[in-house]
Amino acid sequence: MKLIKTSKKQVLIELNAAEKFIIGELLGRYPILPPDHFKLSKCGDFEDMEEDEAFLHETLSDEQKANVKEIQRFLTDEKSVKQVGDNFQVTLKREQIEWLLQIVNDIRVGSWAMLGQPDELEEVDGIGDDPVKSSYAFAMEISTVVQSILLASLER
Repeated sequence: MKLIKTSKKQVLIELNAAEKFIIGELLGRYPILPPDHFKLSKCGDFEDMEEDEAFLHETLSDEQKANVKEIQRFLTDEKSVKQVGDNFQVTLKREQIEWLLQIVNDIRVGSWAMLGQPDELEEVDGIGDDPVKSSYAFAMEISTVVQSILLASLER
């Protein structure tokens, strides 16, 4: 994944076929955590908050559904993703970068939560032997790389 060109309005990133595949697989994992994973408060059982929490879950569910549709549109948009020889050039508008950062962060944090919120990946029991745990660890690491490149593109 290589940053080719940046301007005030958009960024051009080049991917090889393997990177394009990996990013497609990464984005295809969204959402990792279901809306009911999120709570308004962890302090006590507040009956008054049930309605607010139900609204939160409904809102998050709607947002996740919209994001899944937008991810599919993004991955199949021939204007944004063009094949150039053996590689692919991805053109992103600034607002798309911010949206993509949020999606990738949700994947990274969701994967971390599914692994038990470890301080270090080495703390996760059986990570090398469990394909599910390994896939969450891989998603965390790839998300970090993608986020770094996207953030670098915003700084230029």
